[in-house]
Amino acid sequence: MSHPALNDIATMNEFGRQLLSDYRSSLQTFDQAAQAIVERIHQTFRTPQGDSIFALVRIFYLARPAHAPNAWRVSADPTDVLLSLAGSYGDEPAWCHPTQSQQHKTVLLSTQATPMMLEAFRQLGIQPRLGAQGEPAQQIMSADLRRFYVPEALGSPFIPDQKQFVKPYGIRSVVGVGSQFVSGNAYMLISFSKQFIDDQQSLNFTALAPYVATLLAIYEAKEPLWSF
Repeated sequence: MSHPALNDIATMNEFGRQLLSDYRSSLQTFDQAAQAIVERIHQTFRTPQGDSIFALVRIFYLARPAHAPNAWRVSADPTDVLLSLAGSYGDEPAWCHPTQSQQHKTVLLSTQATPMMLEAFRQLGIQPRLGAQGEPAQQIMSADLRRFYVPEALGSPFIPDQKQFVKPYGIRSVVGVGSQFVSGNAYMLISFSKQFIDDQQSLNFTALAPYVATLLAIYEAKEPLWSF
């Protein structure tokens, strides 16, 4: 059974309000805010036995290559779009900070986008491109499409690493949210659950979207963007 909060949208809203209250002015950079969010989600949603229902929670930042962390700058067409891993927390120590990621620190969308990312963009309404001259593309995000949801991860063509990740860690469902910032850049939060999440519970999870988006937007507008 999934966490009881997923059955109660009021509880999810209260969790979101608490996130915003705790972190809106206490951090310094965008990645610190992303890390605080994913860590709080992982540690809050637990089974009666005390285990997190989420094996892994991540936040990606969708922007030009020039906006990637300094430590991860890649050689790429400056007009391309890059996903940078901004927050990561999970059951394995190596999953508990973006700098420890082995494969997904940066993803160049023109050549490296995975089926999961493309499906997430489709469900969330994100167009993985920006304006040709650097200005935000019109309607990069559709306001009425905010949920990424894969009810059954096992065998899904949209969830990678079936043998190395889905099966050994018992991943059942995947749920996420995302939105665009005033800058035209965007974020995407993806949570991999070890408990089945039904359709209504996944909709309840999207109650977090405005709180997460508001919190991240506060730090997305500041300099420096990254702490690493």
